[in-house]
Amino acid sequence: MANPPLLSSTTQYKFLEKSRFQLVINRMPNVAFYAIAANIPNVSVGTSTQPTPFRDLPVTGTKPDFDNLVVTFLVDEKMINFIEVFEWIKGYSRMGNIDNIENFLSQNPMRSASLKEFDLISDMDLLILTPEGCQVARVVYKNAFPISLSGLDFTTTIDGVEYQTATVTITYSDYDILRK
Repeated sequence: MANPPLLSSTTQYKFLEKSRFQLVINRMPNVAFYAIAANIPNVSVGTSTQPTPFRDLPVTGTKPDFDNLVVTFLVDEKMINFIEVFEWIKGYSRMGNIDNIENFLSQNPMRSASLKEFDLISDMDLLILTPEGCQVARVVYKNAFPISLSGLDFTTTIDGVEYQTATVTITYSDYDILRK
């Protein structure tokens, strides 16, 4: 096997910029449009051990554990994006009465004829971009839905203008990173 080439001091690197991303969420287009922060969540895998007479040896694990996707967004002045998330949570969690879920599902243009679990979830994409706007990678979150929405704090004791932000925590079945 050949050795990899050594890096020289003249090799130039371009590093990934934190502010170059685009979020695509079909179920929450207004949240995606105003997103100001998102993450690629941590993933970890536990280990198992193989007993031996001398010492137990670590072996590769079996089940991955994914942290939640966290998205922070600017709240528009009519609160459309904030209410978008609230209605999704309200819809699938059946707050108040069972009619909430029917009202929520009727707003989904891709709704199936009968109630199915996938009517309550959505795939999401996080596009990682270069400074020129070219896509480097796409993170695909499968079967996602929001599990938490931050509150909004109002106050009259600030100087100047501060815009409201909200944070939505999203869970999903898994994610994959696809390189361009």
